[in-house]
Amino acid sequence: MGTFVASTGNVTRRFGTFSAEVQIVGNNVSAATTTMLMAKMPKISQDFDVQESSEDISKFRVNLSKISISIFDKLGNGNLLFTTINQMADNDTIQIKITVPTGSDFFIGTKAGCKYDRVSRKVTIEAQAAIRYDVQITNYGTGTGNTLDGLVTSATPSTDANLITSSDAIKGFLLSQGSSPTTKIIGHKFTETFSSFSTAPVDGTKILGYNVSLISTYANAQTNILTNSIIEGAFVGSMMGFAFYVRRNFKSDSDSDHFATLSASNLQDFGTSFNKRNVKNFNTTLALKDNGLSSSSVFSEVVSETVSAVGTQNVILTVQNNNLNTIKYSSSKWQLLSGSSTVGDSALTDAIIEDISTQARDSYKKSLGIGTANNPNKTPFLITLKIFGIGTLKPYQFIRFGSDIHPSVNGLDARPSMLEYDLENDVINCEAYLI
Repeated sequence: MGTFVASTGNVTRRFGTFSAEVQIVGNNVSAATTTMLMAKMPKISQDFDVQESSEDISKFRVNLSKISISIFDKLGNGNLLFTTINQMADNDTIQIKITVPTGSDFFIGTKAGCKYDRVSRKVTIEAQAAIRYDVQITNYGTGTGNTLDGLVTSATPSTDANLITSSDAIKGFLLSQGSSPTTKIIGHKFTETFSSFSTAPVDGTKILGYNVSLISTYANAQTNILTNSIIEGAFVGSMMGFAFYVRRNFKSDSDSDHFATLSASNLQDFGTSFNKRNVKNFNTTLALKDNGLSSSSVFSEVVSETVSAVGTQNVILTVQNNNLNTIKYSSSKWQLLSGSSTVGDSALTDAIIEDISTQARDSYKKSLGIGTANNPNKTPFLITLKIFGIGTLKPYQFIRFGSDIHPSVNGLDARPSMLEYDLENDVINCEAYLI
């Protein structure tokens, strides 16, 4: 088993310090540690929503960040990068670490995502976030130094062991997506954290969470968190040193970090195009099950809506998470709800799932450009932007337009549906929709 590592060291650019590292591990790979030169700075991008080119817009999915990186073939030790790539087996991976002033991102590539250009003598690698390949992230889980450390309860007189709130489960998953990324959980319905267990609340207080055994492996956590994100109309990602879970229609300005204000001086380019979707029916069934109740205790909201009688496409979304639990404060102790508990004991209610469904449907309508039957004259449109400076807009923020751009957007708010951080040119290419 050989390990190959090539790195750029720290490079000063207009936006600050940049570095990149490529690591390849494989049985046939020649071990080496050397330097490399970038042909140009990479582009890091993520599509947050189903795009126009998607054949089936009913397939709501979580698209992940990706990178395109170009490296000169000749390395610091005189060897060729493509020679090492050629030694890889098809199931070997290329691990890429990119560090910018706001943090580090990790990507995984394969041999199939590499190409060599003889004229420019460079190798281009296309890679995506590690989650794309269901890679077991080594720092995910419980125990000192792992991402769930400090988020899971121990057995004490006032708490059962192995309890974790829904919000902290998301946080632990996001922390595994990079090198100590800054986590942002915005718009999640359930906001309680580990600190809730340090208090003695009114008897009967309830928190939605997990028995940590249901999310103890990275694969299980991935399934649960991504399922929840679809149910809530949220996107999940990791870019530019941030890892985030954000509801698509969220636009509260209670925290100035939630948004970035853009004026005409921030924009290199701006344009709009009307949405071409022609949706007939938009039907959703969104459901959460509480494991502490009987098998039939599923809280769900079913909504069927005719958007346009002459539409040509149907959007049908049915998603359920079966692994949640109520954590209840009873008899002076936080306990996992189980046994003969009734619906009234659950942290879930019909009102909660109705609110989640309403927010999710609004999120999908706005992000997919689906008009509404009660407002047929308001056609959604897509906004395209080229923004000066990669630090101007963070990937979890929404945009607040100034008053000097265009009458169609002046003073309004928009959420990016696609972001591309072009490090070479220090610009952000963005597509967005009004929220």
